[in-house]
Amino acid sequence: MRPTELARLIQQGEGAKLEFKRDGARPESIAKQIVAFANMNGGRILVGVEDDGAISGVQKKNLQAWLMDVVIGRYVSPRILPDYQEVTIDGGVVAIIEVPMGAAKPYKVTKGERSDTYLRYGNVCRLADDMQMVRLFESGGLLSVERFPVHGSKFGELSELRYKHYFSKLLEVDGDLDEEFMLQQDFMVGEEGRLACSYFAYALFALQPGVRLPQAPLRVTVFPGADMDYETLLDETLDAPYVALRTELGAAEPAIQDRAIAALKPFISKSRVTRRVRERQWDYPRTPSRKRLLTGLSTAIGPCATTRAWRSTTIASKS
Repeated sequence: MRPTELARLIQQGEGAKLEFKRDGARPESIAKQIVAFANMNGGRILVGVEDDGAISGVQKKNLQAWLMDVVIGRYVSPRILPDYQEVTIDGGVVAIIEVPMGAAKPYKVTKGERSDTYLRYGNVCRLADDMQMVRLFESGGLLSVERFPVHGSKFGELSELRYKHYFSKLLEVDGDLDEEFMLQQDFMVGEEGRLACSYFAYALFALQPGVRLPQAPLRVTVFPGADMDYETLLDETLDAPYVALRTELGAAEPAIQDRAIAALKPFISKSRVTRRVRERQWDYPRTPSRKRLLTGLSTAIGPCATTRAWRSTTIASKS
């Protein structure tokens, strides 16, 4: 970085991706900023700059070695490798520590038996709360929401016909499709010394997922006009598995997305006679509509995906 670029950067002042530190700051203080940037979108720490932007310069010898051995080596977990550069400006030396967005979140400041996770908000660092920790684990690839246990659920609550059809007929899996097999596939997970269904398994195979997953049902609402009002032509809540039970004669028990399309069918399609053949013509393409429902339903499985009791799909009638 050139001195002119550094000067412009300092003029911007501290913010979500920029922190000033005077030389002599405690290693824990610098570690805190490194962790906060790594857990968010990355950022720069300028050592040798006062809070008001004045250049005080770096006096410490071998600052880069001290940064890696003491600050990061002792206080940052897991370790991260920031870029380091020194620039001379206004007669002083400023060290630029460029912290990338971390790939192994969450990053923590460790000191003895204590371990704290920080996030950067504006020009301040704050401790992460429980929900933010869940998101950090997930974004770091250490946590998969669909593998969360459904509290209190049991293997017997899954539809045996459905999961056996899913694995044997659709995926052509041979062998015993029992509780042990479901455990190997992460459809059953440990919870307080016992096995419980995972979010994914319960949504796919439980006859009524909404019993234990209140965010799983789908509310289908049709309004008479373009505006959402109290008056509705249809207002129905569907609670069904995401996997259909099919037989050789067709779908014996449709999945929730197919039930939603069936409920909307009178409002988004019409039966017309063309060349003496009765055909159903859809106002909206059926396949993309079904895929859109599946996308919305899949985001509803996770506990952080929505705070509403139901996922809703609404449509305005063309009539």
